[in-house]
Amino acid sequence: MAEGRLGANIIAPPANGDESMASSEDLDAPRALLTRYHRAMLDKNADALAELYAVDAVHEFPLFSPFFPQRLNGREEIRRHYRAVWGTSPFRILDIRDIAIHQTCDPQVIVAEAEFTAESTSTNKSFVLAFLIVMRVKDGLIAHLRDYMDALGAAFALDRLPAMVDAIYRRSRVDETPA
Repeated sequence: MAEGRLGANIIAPPANGDESMASSEDLDAPRALLTRYHRAMLDKNADALAELYAVDAVHEFPLFSPFFPQRLNGREEIRRHYRAVWGTSPFRILDIRDIAIHQTCDPQVIVAEAEFTAESTSTNKSFVLAFLIVMRVKDGLIAHLRDYMDALGAAFALDRLPAMVDAIYRRSRVDETPA
């Protein structure tokens, strides 16, 4: 059983106040996937996470991090990435609290604001980080996910800012190398 816990969802109503445009089943699918997504994160279970994605899904990290690629293509790349990251992660997530889940005009797209409480595995120091995801669901699976994580906040909380700056410098040097 996982140590982490999921916080209660706080559901934000659609901006126009009219939920009749989409069936409740349409509205529930992305939210149910979000709950399972959070559970896989708490459990650090790359297989459970990957199975939430379509075979040809895209997972993007639009905000720059020297430790993450900006784009993962396909379920198996997502699985490999999270297996590697969680296998060496310097922290464990203790709980995830949804701040708000925003329904969009497209019933298969939600925007989820949340924060997680985590603990450094080396110092046992706890910290809280905010994150936001935009999830598009197709045929009951995640087709596209944009993951706006706070890499700088995580590096700061884990006392890894010097390593982050060094990784940014090394990455920029590689990017400047002529082809």
